[in-house]
Amino acid sequence: MTPTSHQSHNVLWKTTLLALLFLSPAIFPPAHAVSPVNALLTGLNFPVSLRFAPDGRIFFTEKNTGNIRIIQQNGTLVPTPFATVNPIFNAEEAGLLGIALDPAFSSNNYVYVYYTYRDSGSYTHGHIVRYTASGNSGTSARDIFDVTSSAPNTVYHNGGYIKFGPDGKLYAIVGNTEQFRLRLRLVEQSSRCDDGWTEQR
Repeated sequence: MTPTSHQSHNVLWKTTLLALLFLSPAIFPPAHAVSPVNALLTGLNFPVSLRFAPDGRIFFTEKNTGNIRIIQQNGTLVPTPFATVNPIFNAEEAGLLGIALDPAFSSNNYVYVYYTYRDSGSYTHGHIVRYTASGNSGTSARDIFDVTSSAPNTVYHNGGYIKFGPDGKLYAIVGNTEQFRLRLRLVEQSSRCDDGWTEQR
């Protein structure tokens, strides 16, 4: 191969590569173009966690308002909140964070939520309360669990995710409230869900 033909070969190769790169979006369309995401509802106030009920309703939490809301089977929002958590501390990463429906929700109608509040000493608490659903209203609020931050005035790393495991027990991530060394101890403490938790369900 002569230097001239070698040079022509390189130019042809680079031109082909550029053409392929330029045309690749048309040849390989992005995945999201095949299955677009459609909004079910808009204008909601900072929803952060949701659960589907067996009857098709969607229960969700609003971080800053403390409202637990319901979307009906037809996709419309129930105008009145299911329940409102009060008092609530909602600065930065705090607020009404998690929600879980009892595995036996169809028969006992239990709804659990995890939220944060501040005590008089400015310590942040992670708290779980259980409501009983009566139609689209939450009744019979019952305190289930409370964990306190190790230092006052914390606003970050509050955890808040709650979920029932395959063993039927409720697990909670409580975060480390900005105190890294406490994270594992607190998570183990909250997720162990001993008999005391089981009896409170």
